[in-house]
Amino acid sequence: MPLDTDTFDLHRTFNLPPEKLWVLLTDPKHREKWGGPDADTVLVVDKADVRVGGQDRHRCGPADAPEFIVDTRWYDLTEPSRAVFTETLVLAEPLPAPVW
Repeated sequence: MPLDTDTFDLHRTFNLPPEKLWVLLTDPKHREKWGGPDADTVLVVDKADVRVGGQDRHRCGPADAPEFIVDTRWYDLTEPSRAVFTETLVLAEPLPAPVW
């Protein structure tokens, strides 16, 4: 049975006060630290533009070859309680040029 990969929703719950979570979500260096699911996987921030209308670009995947592209678009940033964004995972060769 094929997997529908057009869209999916990911929900996570963190036992943190909003102010702490805000920093972890919006600071690129913090996102690199917690963005990978395990010790063998990394998230590398290539560009961060954390503002309404901004776009980030990350690479993620195996630590020795982070080959997947993640484009994040920011729609609402109401510190510290609301961050609305989408992330698009690009699995293509050759890698597409950023759209910013």
